[in-house]
Amino acid sequence: MRILALDQNSTTGYAHSSGVRGTWKLKSEKGQHAGYRCLQLLNLITDFVGEHATTVIAYEQAFMGRQARGGHLRIQLVGAILIAGAYHEIDAHGYNAMTVKKWLTGDGRADKQAVIDTVRSRFGIETESDHIADAVAILKLAEQLEVSF
Repeated sequence: MRILALDQNSTTGYAHSSGVRGTWKLKSEKGQHAGYRCLQLLNLITDFVGEHATTVIAYEQAFMGRQARGGHLRIQLVGAILIAGAYHEIDAHGYNAMTVKKWLTGDGRADKQAVIDTVRSRFGIETESDHIADAVAILKLAEQLEVSF
């Protein structure tokens, strides 16, 4: 199974089973269409899966909580992820952030630094980016569960 894991937001962290990882900055200018960041993410996923064999996209489930503005964007980006999966005939599976953190650190409410530190200690992956660390955690959980659709 070749998994692309995403921690989607205006800075989207990604990690792939092949070891490739990084961040994508989704930017929009004042006056641009509200769906522009979704289109950017769709295009980035399309380019990525064209270069890296991918059978599953794993992503962080989005919900509206205390940070409604950020939650709103994350929910929109899930739509782009699902469209990319459908377009490329790649299964997509969402993971609850608290479940990922609990699996990774033992604490479902672990802070960003705890996730970064645990990704470093458990998997030997050095990063200062919480976006990349989250994507790696999603990837490793998805690999362990061997998501099958």
